[in-house]
Amino acid sequence: MPLHTAPIPLTPILSSQRGSVGDTWWGRKFLEVMLKSNDYIRLNAGKSYARNGQVQWIEASPCSVEAKVSGSYIYAVRIRFLPISDESWKKMRALISDEASFAARLMAGSVPEAMERRLAKERLSLFPKVDPKSKGCNCPDRGSPCKHEAAIYFLLAENIDKDPFLLFLLFGKTKEEVLSGLREARSVQPEVSEKPEVSILNSGSSDSYYCMGASLPDICPVSSIPDEQSMKKALFDQLGKCPVPLGDASLGAVIAELYPRAAKVASRWALQMKSEDPDSS
Repeated sequence: MPLHTAPIPLTPILSSQRGSVGDTWWGRKFLEVMLKSNDYIRLNAGKSYARNGQVQWIEASPCSVEAKVSGSYIYAVRIRFLPISDESWKKMRALISDEASFAARLMAGSVPEAMERRLAKERLSLFPKVDPKSKGCNCPDRGSPCKHEAAIYFLLAENIDKDPFLLFLLFGKTKEEVLSGLREARSVQPEVSEKPEVSILNSGSSDSYYCMGASLPDICPVSSIPDEQSMKKALFDQLGKCPVPLGDASLGAVIAELYPRAAKVASRWALQMKSEDPDSS
């Protein structure tokens, strides 16, 4: 069940004063999922309401958005969303935390499209579904959505542009729950075998990894380069917890995106060394 938390006030007026709404792919996708109607008269009227300041206030809570919209009268809008099931949430957080770059970009305020594609393969989505049993507005218009509801969807999209954690809130998970859930999923790691196939660290002690040694070891000729995934996994398995405070982020999440590039540079360097080695021919 969604937690009862204080409503979060959202920006009640669109910053974009012309054209389409949604600066990010996830903001535009949210509108695509929510506004499936071809009633462009109602949709354009709702967009005008959102741009002209006719939404007096708008607040988001787990699985719910409430607002007051002024038209012929002042109407109350409440849109309810279906909560994510415990099973789906457990699977979703495991999939996101399994790829360190997903969590890192999410904490930086961005949503990689690859993350949504990965979730879609498991029949999951970041985009919530409206509760079909709830009527969103107390106006007499029976359109779905009416222009007052449409105004709220446009405002939600622009707020989601700036804060993608609102997507999680709409299906019942606060930002704190998302972050703690990702940390919990990340901490559940498989046991490392005594003889890992790929060894990145020369020392068996993860504590000494973060300390500067007296000198760098001699560079040995490289005969083969491990693939990116096995190399990254081996490093994360052996590092342990970083003693440097990084707030909510983990060291692995922060630097994960550097590894593929570093691996490619190392591969080219190693192969060049091998080609220049007279004994390699």
